[in-house]
Amino acid sequence: EKDYRYARTQALIEESKEDMQQRLDEALKAIGYTHESMEDISASANQKYVDGIYAGEAEGYGGLVQVEVTVSGGSISDITILYAGREDAAYLDMAMKVVDDMLAAGDADNIDTVTGATFSSKGLINAVKAALEVAENE
Repeated sequence: EKDYRYARTQALIEESKEDMQQRLDEALKAIGYTHESMEDISASANQKYVDGIYAGEAEGYGGLVQVEVTVSGGSISDITILYAGREDAAYLDMAMKVVDDMLAAGDADNIDTVTGATFSSKGLINAVKAALEVAENE
């Protein structure tokens, strides 16, 4: 008889869970949420960065470096250098490798500076990181 009561209790619990899930689904549907919109919300909550265009700046070899970072799908999709007017052109050209690295990684974490253009590349990395601080998904 003990096994019967346990089995019956488990069955009632399962029925209650199903009933509660059905009521929740109906309530969400009534306010406009669909399964797809819930998946979209869940996916965006798991993104590191919020999609958008963000500006950042930092000090490079020759002074201020300003960038514009585009985030799409939660990662970096484009980086535009807005200003690096006092950077040495040769160092800046060498430092552009970090832009390619950040685009490939979709992030600015763990990006190495370019040997021979350490301060210019560090300026670019830090400017992008400054923009991404604003874009972080909270």
